[in-house]
Amino acid sequence: MSTPISLAPIPDAIRQSKEKFLFSVVAATDGYLLLRCSIDVSPRPPGGPTEQLYLLDRSSSQWRTINVEGNSSLVRLFRPWLATIVRTDSEGQQPRGRNNERSFATDRLPNVQRQYANWAGKYNWFPGILTLQNLTDGRKIRIETNQEDSEIVWVGSGTVLYRVNDAIYQARITGDQIQDSVLVAKDDDVPEIHWVFSSK
Repeated sequence: MSTPISLAPIPDAIRQSKEKFLFSVVAATDGYLLLRCSIDVSPRPPGGPTEQLYLLDRSSSQWRTINVEGNSSLVRLFRPWLATIVRTDSEGQQPRGRNNERSFATDRLPNVQRQYANWAGKYNWFPGILTLQNLTDGRKIRIETNQEDSEIVWVGSGTVLYRVNDAIYQARITGDQIQDSVLVAKDDDVPEIHWVFSSK
């Protein structure tokens, strides 16, 4: 029998509830732990579809909840920045930018259009919205690409790299906006670039 591993103390809202919960780890670094819970015990804000996630700040051992756009979005942590690819239930929504995607496969590259048609875009809708949330100071940045196949691939202290289909752009983070976006790469194989490695 396997031995359970303790990741962190349980959030008070969960510990005090009599409900049974199923957690999944959404993202984890040495600074933060982000969990998705099967049952939401906290009120949701008004407005469009959002999801509430549980965030542990490991430096203070404190839990809090954060809201991300969409109801099943994909998230990544880049130090204090939470990067989100907004995703919601499809509900008959029209795909964004699918005609721009690669529509054929090669011996080393997949058919991107077919991947979205058969999997991602069949059950989920990607409106072509990327968000950045700074977990330290609360800043929020929204990038509208209007392309379902887009993502944030790296975030530094004042720079973000994001991909829109077959192109990667670099931009400066200034306050709660990005500025001076510059094309840094564009090629048939760029859609297969999903992150940028860095070393210290």
